[in-house]
Amino acid sequence: MKRTTKNKIEAICAIAILLFTLSIDTTSLAEGEFRARDGSGWDITDNGVLTIENNDGWQDYLRNGSYEVINKLVIGNKLTEFYLFDCNTQEYMNSDIECPWFQPKQIEVEEGNPVFVVENGLLINTKNNTVTSSELWVKDVVIPEGIQTIGAYAFFRRSVETIRFSSALEKIEAFTFSDCENLKALIFPSALNWIGEYAFSGCTSVSEIQFSNNLGFIGEGAFDYCSIRELVLPESVLEIGSQAFKGCDWLKIVRLPAHLEGIRYRLFYGCTNLTEINLPEGLETIGEEAFLGCENLKEVSLPETLGEIGEDAFQDLDFGLVEFPDTLKVGDSAFGRIHVAVFTGSNYEFSARSIEQVDIMLFLDNPPQGISKLNADSLFPKVYYTEPFADAWKAGVTNGLNGWPTMCISLEEADDLIAQAVATPQPTEEPSITTDALGSFSNTPEPSIQPETDAGTDPLVYVFAGLIALVIAAVVIIGVKSPKNRGRNTVQKKR
Repeated sequence: MKRTTKNKIEAICAIAILLFTLSIDTTSLAEGEFRARDGSGWDITDNGVLTIENNDGWQDYLRNGSYEVINKLVIGNKLTEFYLFDCNTQEYMNSDIECPWFQPKQIEVEEGNPVFVVENGLLINTKNNTVTSSELWVKDVVIPEGIQTIGAYAFFRRSVETIRFSSALEKIEAFTFSDCENLKALIFPSALNWIGEYAFSGCTSVSEIQFSNNLGFIGEGAFDYCSIRELVLPESVLEIGSQAFKGCDWLKIVRLPAHLEGIRYRLFYGCTNLTEINLPEGLETIGEEAFLGCENLKEVSLPETLGEIGEDAFQDLDFGLVEFPDTLKVGDSAFGRIHVAVFTGSNYEFSARSIEQVDIMLFLDNPPQGISKLNADSLFPKVYYTEPFADAWKAGVTNGLNGWPTMCISLEEADDLIAQAVATPQPTEEPSITTDALGSFSNTPEPSIQPETDAGTDPLVYVFAGLIALVIAAVVIIGVKSPKNRGRNTVQKKR
């Protein structure tokens, strides 16, 4: 029996040694992941030092290099046109060059370079006053005075916690601070007028934003999945890209600027806690799925200037009252349930499924055009029109509207219907930062490769430690079970 126990222990130890050997080999592979090679005007060593000698070398590297995290980036003294992504150059986008998710742990500029310098972990182009890139582990960012632009991907997936912006900053380009999960507050300088696509996408800790009064443009996805509670945009904002605030499920109150003409595709998609928003006069379009998933939005006021509402814009939402402007085109499933739908004009274009459910339809004008496309087989509303237009309704609607019976009421009765329908928002409990309130609407962005949190510790060390713990546990279990088995055999022999 002792020999059997000993053999088991020896077998377990042999397995542990084998696993340890494999882990050492894997660790070696991880540390040696850089394959020494070179191209025209660039080279990378086996310990992850990438040197770009000149402008042609940078172009060649973009076509043939493609490392995400490197230990050191060396800017050669002849490299003067270094950028991660130029979103304004179509030729660059169509020339087989891919934008790298470039994350150097250290940046060095060779002596004699006429354009670039490194300052506090930031690579700066002194000719156009742009922060072009940054070191991977930079945390407390101070943008130097005179900097006007932060380039695309400059802080992509960095460990940034705080930012102090230069007062001269005018432009933040695409993906600049994307996935900086520790970034908490943003206070922009007064000169800032442009925030590029996905600039702060996935910065899940950002809860406070103070915008510049000169800001004119917010790009697509710029603040998606942030933790903003209240959004007050300055009157200077003229354009907001699609999905700019998608998935901000802590967002409760939104104040849009007066001159905004369009709400783009999925602008507030999945903002599950949104309860209050103003739609300014002058607004012309609401895009597809703009408010899909905003389950706590119980009231909305459509401006008279609105001309089109896209498919699924307010799908599955429950409104007590919706007043439609005089002329309007409404896409499929644009509205969920409406208790009282008020039509102030007569020129409409509805599809069969524009409204999923409506209890009362109140018309304050002549018999409408375009309503007949609504699905009469699935909707059974009460239809009212008012006394001032009774003659037109009696002459033009002989068999009801869409087959629905109609009834004439006074203006006072119409006012009472509207007053009773005004909804009082009833927000649900605030979600936690990781709540997935609608399945697909989560405050957690899609999984992405995250930078390591400790540059000196290999994750495989923890794997090996776990294996050792398992071996020890197995030895203890065998040691405990063996005496019990011996005792049980002794009792059987005595019997």
